[in-house]
Amino acid sequence: MPARERLNRRHWLLAPEQIDTVRQISEREQISGSEVVRRAIEAYDPNFDCERELEAALEVMGESIRDTRSQLAALRERLDETTSDAYRERLRKQSRDEVRAHFAAHPGELDALADYFGWQR
Repeated sequence: MPARERLNRRHWLLAPEQIDTVRQISEREQISGSEVVRRAIEAYDPNFDCERELEAALEVMGESIRDTRSQLAALRERLDETTSDAYRERLRKQSRDEVRAHFAAHPGELDALADYFGWQR
């Protein structure tokens, strides 16, 4: 606020709790109580439509929930697909093939494994 701006003194009735609030804000922000009131008046918007803002927020939340539900449904389908018997059998076959290929390339390790478990050769 410009230093030369003319200020008028007014007396307003405030509840004790409101006065305490102004005092606390004044101390915390290190400004005068009058400045707290001036800032509150500047921040007040009589045209603010709370209902419209709430409806917009609810619409965004609803859209987010719908999106989340569709993503969860897709994830559920993928989980069902990956936990099917056919999928598990493919994994078993792939694992068997990898183990067989490893021991075919390293036959000494298979002998060492047989000795470890005490198997007959």
